[in-house]
Amino acid sequence: MHWKLKVTGYGKIEAAEIETAPLTLFVGDNNSGKIPVMYRKLCNFLLQSD
Repeated sequence: MHWKLKVTGYGKIEAAEIETAPLTLFVGDNNSGKIPVMYRKLCNFLLQSD
C-alpha cells in the first residue's frame, strides 16, 4: 500500500512530505519526530477503517 503524508508544524518537524513504497524505513536521530509521524498516520488509518 502506498500513501503520502504532508506534515507541517508537528513536533520538531517544520515541514515534510513523505511518500511511501511497499517498504519504507524511518531513520533519524533520537527525538527527531519519527514516532509522532507514524502515530499520526496510524490514527488516521484506524479512524478511516470500519
